[in-house]
Amino acid sequence: MNNKSKPIFEDYPIGDKFLGEVSEGKKNGLGMYLFNDETKFVGEFQNNERNGIGMYYLNDGIILTGEWVDGKLSGKGLMSGPDGMFIGEWKNDHQHGFGSFFSSEEKVLDGEWINGKFVG
Repeated sequence: MNNKSKPIFEDYPIGDKFLGEVSEGKKNGLGMYLFNDETKFVGEFQNNERNGIGMYYLNDGIILTGEWVDGKLSGKGLMSGPDGMFIGEWKNDHQHGFGSFFSSEEKVLDGEWINGKFVG
C-alpha cells in the first residue's frame, strides 16, 4: 500500500463488491473485485481499472492470470480451464502473438496467434 492509499470495502447497488486500496476516490493498488455474477478479479488496480498483475476467476472454471492494461488481459498471460491451458501473449483479452495451447485431449497448438485465432 502506498502512502496515499487506504483500504476500503465498497458494496455497490448492482451487487458488486470491492475490497482493496483506494486513493483519490478511485481503486488504486491491490484489491479484490467480486462481480454480482460471482466472477472475481484479484490483483492490481489503477484509476478504477484492472492494471498490472492479476487473476480473473470466471464461472466456467477458467482462470486468466497475467498482465492487465485498462481492464483487459494484455501482455504475457495464462488461461487455464477444463478444456486446456494457453500460455503466451495477449492483446485486448485475445491471444495475440506467440503462444502455446495444450488441450485436455493432449493436442498442442504452438506458434503465432492473431486476435484469438491460431495462425501457425
